[in-house]
Amino acid sequence: MIPAEQIIEYLEGRVALPDFYTQILHDESLQAFLELDASIPPYTNVGNLFLYLMDQDVSKPATDINVRDALSKLLTALGVEHKSDTSSLKTYELVLDASPAWLSPPEAYVKALIAGFETLGGRREKLAFAKDKIARDFRYLKKPPKWLQSPSWLFDGDTPLLFVGQLDASGLAHDVAQIYVFFDERNGGVQTLMQVA
Repeated sequence: MIPAEQIIEYLEGRVALPDFYTQILHDESLQAFLELDASIPPYTNVGNLFLYLMDQDVSKPATDINVRDALSKLLTALGVEHKSDTSSLKTYELVLDASPAWLSPPEAYVKALIAGFETLGGRREKLAFAKDKIARDFRYLKKPPKWLQSPSWLFDGDTPLLFVGQLDASGLAHDVAQIYVFFDERNGGVQTLMQVA
């Protein structure tokens, strides 16, 4: 099978991402194809597409979306007609739609949430499930955090900690600063995080 056909099989959803990576690792012609001189930013900013792919974590849900996008752009740049399965993108977007603005769930949490979709029906049921689970897992005493930078909810392993509140710490820095306080209900400990804007 020629490399473009292998890529199309993956893009159409006939080959899972881990299996496609196995093909890449064992097929020199596929590796050479991915090293072709095709500029598809941001995926080729570090060199070629093969280097980009080898730097990705296959276990993360966002990796499948990014790899599909990169490979689709490569085939388009080379003039190869193809179609791409968008189910993983739609599933990921569903998690983002269920997440409040003050939360950016980490990839491990997104992966576990998506695994919970397997026994559910349509989009509405999955969205309700995701919103309910997020509301139960990401709790706060009075108000959710108002982040100065990207949301960075603290965890103990896979468990989100309880958000207690935030303190103005601008006197400790030359800029606006906030300290975010989290409580670990399992061991009674407190963890903090500081953001500066």
